[in-house]
Amino acid sequence: MNKKDIYQELIKINEDYLNQQISQDYDIKYIKDITNHINKDKLIIVSWIRNIWKSNLIWNIILKTNILDKSLYFNKDLDSENLIRDLDSLNNLIKEKKNLRYIFLQNIGNIEWIKTFISKLYKQNYKIVIIWNDIKIPNITDINICKQININDIKNTLLFWFMYNWTNTKNIKTSISLIIDNIILKWIVQLKSVKNVILYKSTLTFLSKLEAYKSIRDIHRNISEQHEISLKTFMDYIDFSIQENIIEKIPLFDIKKNKEITSKSKYFFTDNWIRNTLTNYTLDNQILKENLIFIKLKYNNFKIYWGLNWLFSFSFIAEKENKKIYIHLSESTEKTDIKKEVNKLLKIWDNNKKYLIINDLEKLNLRKKEYDSVSILTFNEIIKKDL
Repeated sequence: MNKKDIYQELIKINEDYLNQQISQDYDIKYIKDITNHINKDKLIIVSWIRNIWKSNLIWNIILKTNILDKSLYFNKDLDSENLIRDLDSLNNLIKEKKNLRYIFLQNIGNIEWIKTFISKLYKQNYKIVIIWNDIKIPNITDINICKQININDIKNTLLFWFMYNWTNTKNIKTSISLIIDNIILKWIVQLKSVKNVILYKSTLTFLSKLEAYKSIRDIHRNISEQHEISLKTFMDYIDFSIQENIIEKIPLFDIKKNKEITSKSKYFFTDNWIRNTLTNYTLDNQILKENLIFIKLKYNNFKIYWGLNWLFSFSFIAEKENKKIYIHLSESTEKTDIKKEVNKLLKIWDNNKKYLIINDLEKLNLRKKEYDSVSILTFNEIIKKDL
């Protein structure tokens, strides 16, 4: 087979792979967002946690914009013979696609001089979409994807995210564990050259159990009681996890001081199923609920903080455009304690909406749910609410 035929075969492999995807509209929000950016920008980056419905989204975009004949999709993972490994081979691949206007490049971080190649493409008449987390280019739109919550089955979503639809209940935990192991081995150990996979996974598991907001040194001190790990290695592991969209660091906003304070942070997971599986499904329900609220806020494009007003520490301050909301997930089980928390939220003296989330309205027998700017809701109500 000559070189031209080899490149044509590789293009066909990638197109066949896309053709196997299901073209369902379960995340039309991002299809519209990415399509809008493709129309107005020459280059965009799309990133989110790997291995999860990525190609489905790209296939939806290509189909809905009717650009299949003008598009080249290349996923380095499908290049099993490592044919595309430098600028020349990638350039030859692109030349084999006629009438090319749109280029979708996925998992390409290990191709030699890839940023130089992208820079050259940018100067030509192409629309370029870079998919995944290993390419970061300053001043280029980076659309970070967060999966929408299934409000019709909050119980299973809390535990397994949308994965519970993939297989039967008997095999779901095994399936999810295999996906996580693949993400860690392929995208953390291999791509980031992590030498101790057990230590990395132990670090991630430790973070999954962490409820408090702490400084990086305090967290390292705590984990060092269980594992021998240097501060630098620990910080690297956190950075790798953030880069791969596994976790996100949320800073403190002190309302009294009216400033963001980055010395202490809290770590949330971008998918509940990862956080839950790492601990073998032993996490406290309160942690999972708080994490799911975080995901809801992230999906709705809020800038998220942990809140502090004087001595009152509460779950979230969320801002976007001219909108701000306050959310506190209460652990209180007594009516008097709930009313104290209502008063603490009321001491945030602005007119923005405040939500106090409690576990069981019926058990507490609360007749009143509205207190000026504070509303008392159940967890299911806040998840279903249009924020």
